Amino acid sequence: MGIETQIVDCEVAAHYIQRINPNTPIYRFFTLEYGLETIIGKKLTLVRPSLWEDPYENALYKRNVKSAGGDVSVERLRDCLYAQCWTEEANSDALWRIYSPNKNGFRATSTVRKLLKAISNNNGIRKADCSIGKVNYCHQYIVDELFSRIALSDITDTSGLQPIKFLLIKRNAFQHEREVRLAYNHPESSANPNGNFKSFDIDPNALFERLLFDPRIDETEFAELKAKLKGSGYNNEIGKSNMYDKPDFNSISIG
Repeated sequence: MGIETQIVDCEVAAHYIQRINPNTPIYRFFTLEYGLETIIGKKLTLVRPSLWEDPYENALYKRNVKSAGGDVSVERLRDCLYAQCWTEEANSDALWRIYSPNKNGFRATSTVRKLLKAISNNNGIRKADCSIGKVNYCHQYIVDELFSRIALSDITDTSGLQPIKFLLIKRNAFQHEREVRLAYNHPESSANPNGNFKSFDIDPNALFERLLFDPRIDETEFAELKAKLKGSGYNNEIGKSNMYDKPDFNSISIG
C-alpha cells in the first residue's frame, strides 16, 4: 500500500498547472440560472469547497489541530480557499442529468490557458494565487491513507499548494466526472464580504469558445435562450447537443 500511495503522491504533484497542457479542452456544465448569470453578468463564481457534499472534500481543514492550550481553529485558513469544477468529458449523459436537472442547462467549452488567463488578467490578481489540475481518482483505502498522513505543515503551508493537493484527490466512485479543478487561494479571501462565494470579472467571448445546450431542451425554449444570450453580447457559437437525436436506420425489407 505504501508504494501505491507514493505513486499517487507523485501523480498529484504532476498535475499542477506546470504539468498540465495549457491547450487542454475543458468543459463546464451549468444549470440555466447559473449559466445566464455567468454569461450575461460576465462573472465567474467559485465556491468554498466546504460547501461540497462529499465528506472527503476539504479534508485538510477537517482535521482537529491541538496545542498545549487546547484546540486550534483552522477556519481562517479554510476560508482562504475557493474552487470550481470543470471536466475533460465533453459528452456525458450522467453530467447532463446531474447539472441540468430541468433539461435546459448548457455546457461551455474553454481551455486551461483561457481559464487561467480570464481569472488573472481581468481581476488584477497574481497568477501564483490560481492553480488548476486534474483530479486523481483512487481506491478508498488509498484515499484514507493519504488523508491520515495530513500533518500540521500541510495545513500551514505558506505556498498554498498543499491545500490544492488535497483538492485533487477523490474516490473512484467519482471517476466518471474526469474532473479538472480551478482553485484560488489567497490569505485576504478569509475576509471576503461575500462569504462562501468569490466572483471574478470575465469576458465570456474570450473565455468560452462555444455553448452547447442540453439535448433534451424544448426547441422553442432553446431558440428564446439563444436569442437572449446573443442579445447580451455573446458572439460565439451556440448549439444544442445531438446526443438524443434519433438514428436514421435503414428500413428492413421483408419481401
